[in-house]
Amino acid sequence: MTINPIQSPFCKYYLELFNKLLNISIMEKKILSKLGIQSLILFFSLGYTLFAQEPKSEIPSPRMYQSMVYHSKLDKILLLGGLSVHGWNDDLRDVWSYDIKANIWKRLGKYLACPDSIGAATSAVYDSESNVVIVLNSEGETWSFKAETNEWKNMKPVNSPSARCGHMTTYDSNSDRIVLFGGFGGKSINDPPLDDTWTYDFNSNTWLKMQPLIKPPARMYAAMIFNNNAKKAIMWGGRQLEPLGDKSIWEYDFIKDSWGEIKYDEGPETPYAYPAMIYDDQNDEIIVFGGGVLEAPFVGKQTNIIWKYNFKLKNWAFYEIKDSPPPVTIHSMVLNPNLRKAVVFGGENYRMYSNILLQGTWILDLKKLKWKKM
Repeated sequence: MTINPIQSPFCKYYLELFNKLLNISIMEKKILSKLGIQSLILFFSLGYTLFAQEPKSEIPSPRMYQSMVYHSKLDKILLLGGLSVHGWNDDLRDVWSYDIKANIWKRLGKYLACPDSIGAATSAVYDSESNVVIVLNSEGETWSFKAETNEWKNMKPVNSPSARCGHMTTYDSNSDRIVLFGGFGGKSINDPPLDDTWTYDFNSNTWLKMQPLIKPPARMYAAMIFNNNAKKAIMWGGRQLEPLGDKSIWEYDFIKDSWGEIKYDEGPETPYAYPAMIYDDQNDEIIVFGGGVLEAPFVGKQTNIIWKYNFKLKNWAFYEIKDSPPPVTIHSMVLNPNLRKAVVFGGENYRMYSNILLQGTWILDLKKLKWKKM
């Protein structure tokens, strides 16, 4: 429990004394000044300013493999789980909310708020129509989460995708479906990557395995977001056990059950593993930040540049922005569309698989294209 220092008996005693000193007459102040009491008044004034302020909010511990979503009803960012070190330990199973305007993180409920196996290597999605967060965990279980009441529910659908980690998900607001692609078996990085496409309807609690004629190469740890203008899910990057050779942008149309491929000549020379991506509907472009250029299964170079792909202009552009976060992978980036500001939190920096984690919360202002560490 956090206690405001001003509420302590010790501080209350001196504040009462300070108030008495403030209310004395001018003549009395002149007399007391000869005794050095003005210094005492100044001391109490500074002390009051420091102690009377509200305590700073808690912040989530550094982590990687976490999930973050924008909760439109609360107008806040939600952070779920993560890992403090590489491995299959699910050691961080907490849930947090973040208010960009107030710059306040708040823990939701008790420490172990998430059910087992939800902490790491999951991809949470916010279903705005039903106002729930949906997670397919590494055991193949489908869970829903109500942030307002901090309630988890095992949905137990009749059919569901197999157990997996590193899968990509996004919410298709046009069709009110969650779209899922790929991942791997969830037990070992040596498990073969998957290339299946699934959709989930929360209202009927139904997973449906889709049957597109063309589909992207199997992968894990790519980035996926929904394009509100084209009404399609967008996927880019990722990895297999070895580096992924496919650098195309892929679009999935739920209504047509079809994947489309966008090829390009100029842009990122290789797909990034563990990137983070948002969609800016005002400019009709995806924005990719961070990720790693994989050179071998556990060797790669991290990045901290921004790549933008504009769907109208059909081209990539990159930006190296002052005061950006350091090179990072396995991080999260989520957009608050009302403010047009993206929040970046967590991830691994220094080098890939170093277990050295990114500290702090970063904000990218899309209107000014400027970074700010909060």
